Amino acid sequence: MRSGTARNAVLGLHALGDLLGIVNEHPERVAPLRPFIEPHVWHSIVSWLDFLHPVHHVNTPRMKHVPLSAIAGAFYALFSVKPALRDLFDQTPHVHQLAFDLLLRVDDHCVVSEALAREDNFYLLFGVLKPALLLSDGPAQIIPMRLVPDPRASDVILPMVGGSLRRLPRCCLRMVRLLVDACPPGTDISMTTRSTVGSAAMPMNQLTVIAIFISPFLPVPCQARDVVRDLVELLSAFLTRQALEAASVTCQALFGIWHRASDRRSLVWALKDGALRLFLVLYRVYPTSAMDNILRWIAHRAPGDQGLRVCQVHDLGPAQIRRAAISVVRKDWKMHKPRSRSIEATMQDASCGYLTAVDLTPLDMRFQPLCTRAYIRSHLSHLRADLPPTNTVDYHMLVNFTTSPTSHALAPQTKRRSEKEPFLLVTAHIRGWGQAYASTLKACIAPVRYVLDGYVPVVDKWAKPGGQWRGDVVGLW
Repeated sequence: MRSGTARNAVLGLHALGDLLGIVNEHPERVAPLRPFIEPHVWHSIVSWLDFLHPVHHVNTPRMKHVPLSAIAGAFYALFSVKPALRDLFDQTPHVHQLAFDLLLRVDDHCVVSEALAREDNFYLLFGVLKPALLLSDGPAQIIPMRLVPDPRASDVILPMVGGSLRRLPRCCLRMVRLLVDACPPGTDISMTTRSTVGSAAMPMNQLTVIAIFISPFLPVPCQARDVVRDLVELLSAFLTRQALEAASVTCQALFGIWHRASDRRSLVWALKDGALRLFLVLYRVYPTSAMDNILRWIAHRAPGDQGLRVCQVHDLGPAQIRRAAISVVRKDWKMHKPRSRSIEATMQDASCGYLTAVDLTPLDMRFQPLCTRAYIRSHLSHLRADLPPTNTVDYHMLVNFTTSPTSHALAPQTKRRSEKEPFLLVTAHIRGWGQAYASTLKACIAPVRYVLDGYVPVVDKWAKPGGQWRGDVVGLW
């Protein structure tokens, strides 16, 4: 490792890293260099990396002389220009093997905290995983580059993660913990921090990798329970730091898991581990549009799952989180449980009609009427005061869930729709997930005398506190 050949190889890797680092800032300059790299340099680079790689020197006196900084800088420089040299990477898949072996087993080859403090460019190693695993499917000058999985890289990394891509997030999380543990408690983990040990490039890149690969690319229906739990614990640790960019990216990683999963188990697990409280704390001190979307997604998706039993009412966050309807339905879980099978419901279900033809989810179709009925129960005294004792016209009550706080409007109808006694139609004004405009959903309909007599809607019936009840009225309008 201290021979003249090794020293020349190290100097060559340093020079290559500096050169490709400059070229990476100007991708159009890669093409003129290609004729030189392909016949003269490429295979020598791979040979040097293989010769100097610490996997060959573990537990030997040579290990302390392994140039980790030069190796990390060379890997980072090579993979940063991978889109322009894709065929060369395909010809030598061994370079992926070398990079993944050092990345996924970095703590077997060195003490990470000492390497970060001693080696100038060692932190660049942790930015290699994303370009190593992905390809771009088009030139940036023509279309914005989209990232797709590299099949050769996937074949190489599979044996290293036990033959299952579900184990890759565990490896990523382990690397993040190594990086975070190497940063002293008072060090900010932030995109703006430029110091070697506390640099944001390290944990931020890894968390971005987790967010990318867990959600769209890993072909697994659901992440493991321990991955979700570890991400929540990691988020809690990041919230103790002054800079919160890493915490925000952790939230996006969790959202990617929930959004791409085939079921809602991962959402329920995270809620049980206290993710909602952490999200709201982060939203209060570091509000972003991404966090706002995540909270709205939780508010719309959690009611259809066991998450109802673990959600708590907070005075933070968007109106969908602040409203107390979740708490009301949670208390009425026994009555709500038979209807929690709303994931199988159809838009034509007679028990929950709709007035505007928009693409509302079955969960919205089931849960929002229950929220509206809960609102009526809590505002019964005001509603009775607004209704005259004798009525000759029908009434329409609109509960607006798109405002904060939730409001309602009661108005008489100029035209009678029924020749029988006057009826009260209650609708809810909501905004479904992914909908730019609010929609109007029919919540319940009953004779006006139900309200005047002190009855309130409870799931599918009207009841008094004393126990008297009357059946719900469906299909009269």
